[in-house]
Amino acid sequence: MGQQESLEVSAGLRINPRQQRAHEKIERILDALASLLHSQDAAALSMAAIAREAGMPPPTLYHYFPDKLAVLMALAERTMQRVDSQAEAALAPFRLSGGHDVDCAALVASIYQAYRTEPGYVQVLRACNSSQELKQMAEQSNQRMADVLVQVFASSLPEAAQVGVRRIALMMAQSCQVHLDMALSQTDDGEAAAIVQEAGTMIEVLYQHYRVAYLGSAAR
Repeated sequence: MGQQESLEVSAGLRINPRQQRAHEKIERILDALASLLHSQDAAALSMAAIAREAGMPPPTLYHYFPDKLAVLMALAERTMQRVDSQAEAALAPFRLSGGHDVDCAALVASIYQAYRTEPGYVQVLRACNSSQELKQMAEQSNQRMADVLVQVFASSLPEAAQVGVRRIALMMAQSCQVHLDMALSQTDDGEAAAIVQEAGTMIEVLYQHYRVAYLGSAAR
């Protein structure tokens, strides 16, 4: 996989970095934490371990972040930015199609592939359960995904259904996250594919329910 785009993060930072060197050090710190999360739970990590993995003395780490939660928040923000960007790109063809005849199974599979391209996403998501602040960041990511899904589905439903469109989009975003996170946690590719397929079926049922509710027999 190619080198990831460097994104601006602000969550958890003690200072507002202006120089390129500062941004590079922050990226090193976040990369170090992401690497550690592959083998250790967030609760077991220390600032000293993060500094050691990043190849810098602890005072340098503390110059940028006051504590471990702050580093976790910055990593979660960067990861969610990347995942949101990749998922939005994956959904672009569905959005440009005008929302008609949406293939929900293909849509869910596209989101899953977008999540898979971000190394450490599952580990960061697990870490998000360790604090209310991190949970809120995951919820904000769901809201952004729902915003994109609104654009995908809005044009296939009448204006009177717009409140329903927002509801279905948020339910889809949350359902996708739960089931795709389950798939991403699998070591068996066949089981992961089965979970993704079932998630697509569930989303299709929900979507068709709304189409029938608002468009009646014309949606059948």
